[in-house]
Amino acid sequence: MFERFLGDYSPDSSEIATPWAKSELAAVADLPETIGRWGGVSFNSGVYRVHSESSSRAATVAIKPYLQEPWNDAIAFAFDWLGRNFAVSPRLWSTQSPVIYVVGMGEARVFEIPVSIVDFYDVELVDYAEDVLASGWFAEWREARNGIDLKFDQCVGYRRPIFLGGTDDDENLEIVDTDVYWSLVSQICGQVKGLPEGTSIASLRIDPSFRDNRDD
Repeated sequence: MFERFLGDYSPDSSEIATPWAKSELAAVADLPETIGRWGGVSFNSGVYRVHSESSSRAATVAIKPYLQEPWNDAIAFAFDWLGRNFAVSPRLWSTQSPVIYVVGMGEARVFEIPVSIVDFYDVELVDYAEDVLASGWFAEWREARNGIDLKFDQCVGYRRPIFLGGTDDDENLEIVDTDVYWSLVSQICGQVKGLPEGTSIASLRIDPSFRDNRDD
């Protein structure tokens, strides 16, 4: 199990695993092994990361405005270089019909990958890395910056979110603190969600304490 994943992905040498002590994700088949082995670890220079318990709490709060019934209780277990979160709903999880939700924070887009945890790691992240992680774009982005590695607490966020008219290209990207990025785009998304396309936005409210509104 996870042999194919480990054939293509290597933990970044600077990262030290911080296995989760406890989590509701224990109800999701095969997920406890990944968060137990790789919690808080980045892979392949930061293209993919497994959440630590604390980063999962921050991300799970931040993805709430993007979620819908009946899976609005989804918990984030991993994220990628663009700050997109991978989440599951322990309440709805079924080995017969598993679903992993991909939450694009800057795009305000959620899509589903109907696979098990094992297939997510050993098939999706290996055979479909470009679709799931935009791995080719990451390689090009890194090459243009002398092979920079992203730290676990960094992601490449949109200067202007796509859902506010930002462009989906290198010019609209910057390295940011992941927790801050999630907090900002989540608050903005929550305020503009449901507005008709083309609505003029005069101002937005940003709560600086938002990132701390999570369980310790």
